[in-house]
Formats: sequence, C-alpha cells, structure tokens
Amino acid sequence: TRRYRKEIESDYAWEDFDHFTEYYHCDCRMAQEEIKIVNEALVKKQVLTKVGNLTNELVNTIASSLNVDSDKITSAFRVNISEEELINKIKDANKDNNINGIIIDRPLPKYMNEENVFNILDVKKDIDCCNPLTLKLNLFIPPTPSASLLLLDYYKIDVSGKNVCVIGRSKNVGRPLINLLIDRNATVTVCHSKTNNMSEITSKSDILFVAMGKSEFITKEYMNNNGTIVDIGIHYDENGKLTGDCNKIDLAECKNYSPVPGGVGPLTNICLFMNLLKAI
Repeated sequence: TRRYRKEIESDYAWEDFDHFTEYYHCDCRMAQEEIKIVNEALVKKQVLTKVGNLTNELVNTIASSLNVDSDKITSAFRVNISEEELINKIKDANKDNNINGIIIDRPLPKYMNEENVFNILDVKKDIDCCNPLTLKLNLFIPPTPSASLLLLDYYKIDVSGKNVCVIGRSKNVGRPLINLLIDRNATVTVCHSKTNNMSEITSKSDILFVAMGKSEFITKEYMNNNGTIVDIGIHYDENGKLTGDCNKIDLAECKNYSPVPGGVGPLTNICLFMNLLKAI
C-alpha cells in the first residue's frame, strides 16, 4: 500500500501513465475512479490490517494509505520469524473468523520453503493466489494478470483474434494470464528463458505482455512499435527508482504501452483489494 501511494501521488508516475497510448488519450481516470470505489468499500467493511513487526512511523503510513485509524493496523509477528512459526501464524489466521484475507509478501526469506508456506493458506482467504489450489478452484483471479487485462479493457484494446505474446510462465502471473487470454479468444504465444530467437517472435505480436523478471531487458528489437506492450515487471535500480522489464527509452517509441511505475502496479493493488472484498 505504501508503494502504491508513492506511485499514484508522484508527478512523474502520472506523466508516464498518461502516455500509455496517444491514440486513446489516457488521463488516468480509471485508476482514480477504481481507487475511490475500493477505498469506500474498505471503509464500510471496517478492514483491519495485520502485518509483520512495524515501527510507529510505518503504522501511521499504512493507516493513512488505507484511510483508516492507526489502531486498525496491528503487528502480527516478529522480524526473522522461523518457517515453523510463520506456518503456525498462518494456521491461526486460517481459523480466525475475523480475518478475511491473507497476503504473504514475496519473495520469502531464503531459509524458507515457499511451497510449505503457501500450501498451508486457506484458499478462501488466499486473495493473492499463492496456494496453487486457489487457482485450480478458480476462487480468485490473480491480481497482476487481472490488472493487466483491466488496463486493456479500459482503453478498449480487444485481444480477441490478436496475436498475443506473453514473456514469462510463472505460476502467479504468466500462466494465469495465458489462460485468461485464451478465454478471451486470443492467439497466445509463450516465451521464456529457453525460447530461441525470442525477439523474432515478440516483435511480430500485436500485444506483448512482459513478465520475465529482468530489469529493462526488453529493448527495441523485441518490440512492435505499432502494437501494444504491457510491462508487468517491478524492480529497483541502483538509485532506488522503480523500473520494469522494458527499456524506458525504447518503450516510449511504441504506439501503446504501459510504463513502470504508473501502469499495472497501482491496478494490481486495486485488484488485490477487490479480491479481499469478494472474500468478505
């Protein structure tokens, strides 16, 4: 939430978001409208947020971002918690009827086994779709794929019949996104770390989704300047600024593109809280 506020309030983020497409004259009304709707719903539901060990400053920041009183933000466990302790905390949260949604921030510490932790999540509370069973049961739509398509829907960019390429096949982003695109009758090609001649494939696509996890890896030879590119990557450079999987300079030459920050990121947070409202 803190990152979300930072993104939507910074001038450069709005400026970048305005250039998602010159053709559709994007002016960010979508994010503003959705923020208002979700925020009002959360206030009505009296959402209580439990997080890891926090300083008073972070408590106040999170409370301000959610527009709730600081006493609604509580510390759930200590720093450097063991895997066994974390699993026990999740089990307690699963049983607690006052808790409707559980989010586990990734990546987990290296000493933890993600499968052991994620698989213990109650699928009815797994609003970030970490437990593979949540996806199999189709209880929630993963926030990032959902946000990526929500962005296209708002600007009336139809994927039906289009040649769509997805770079990345992760369990929580790439694969769910591929399935959602197929459901919308897109002709989908998947690229990944083992793909040969990737640029030849991606540069011919009408719509390109990039979720490969490598900062600014995608340059102009991978892009179709007359197509649409959705950058899903999130990274921090050496100066602490957000970057995506696409090179910003090359990306700016494309007709339709979503930047980082200011593109999919804010909408992902909205979709996450939409899942929470569904869980409630």
